[in-house]
Amino acid sequence: MSFIKKINSIVLGLSLATVAILSPTAAAYAEEQVEVSELTKKSQQVKLTEEVVTEEEVMQEEVMQEEVKLEARASRFIPYIITAAGLLIVGNRNFEKMSEAKIKAKVKREYNLEENCWYGVCEEEEIRSYRLGSSDHFMYLTFGDPDKFGLTHILGKHTSQYWTGLFDWGERHSFIPEERANPEEIEKIIKDVSHYSRGNINDIIEFGLDGKHRVTGYSDDVMYTLVVKDGNVTTLYPTKINRATYE
Repeated sequence: MSFIKKINSIVLGLSLATVAILSPTAAAYAEEQVEVSELTKKSQQVKLTEEVVTEEEVMQEEVMQEEVKLEARASRFIPYIITAAGLLIVGNRNFEKMSEAKIKAKVKREYNLEENCWYGVCEEEEIRSYRLGSSDHFMYLTFGDPDKFGLTHILGKHTSQYWTGLFDWGERHSFIPEERANPEEIEKIIKDVSHYSRGNINDIIEFGLDGKHRVTGYSDDVMYTLVVKDGNVTTLYPTKINRATYE
């Protein structure tokens, strides 16, 4: 064998030996790269999962906050809960909703108005007149309308016994005490409140006989609000909220 061939043979052998030695290392390196790649993928997946969970948590938190807000709003109306059944609950007593026709008939009988009303329409019919102090001015309590004004409105909206389902959110809606929830007592309360002070009398004369005015005053240790418009009593109710529920 020539010298060159020997050299080539030796070089070839060394190359094969190098390949044999380096092959496991290369394979290991390749495997390591695969593992690193897999770990990177898993890390990215975990990161994505964490981001998804975080978004869900944020959404849940927003929903919870919205529910808390709604509950807070609803809590203001806890004393007043109304549904279609038409049952009024005051303390331990239940009162069924009264029809407007029935309350009108009761008031007509109470004041013998059947013959006085024009074709049965009694809205403007006078129940009682009130001289305002020692002046020549009067205000009037009329039969009215359950939905709008007058005695039938006061009974239908602000007494439990005559309640017709009328309802209003807020402080303006409250019930006259049961022992005074009748036409005769309501007349007395109106007189007490309108004449509670000289200021009330003067205000009604100045603002309520030609316009609309609201005054407050006490009757039997309960503060009431009286509304007078164009000389007629629009409504009367306890100024303080009463607790009542509707089912």
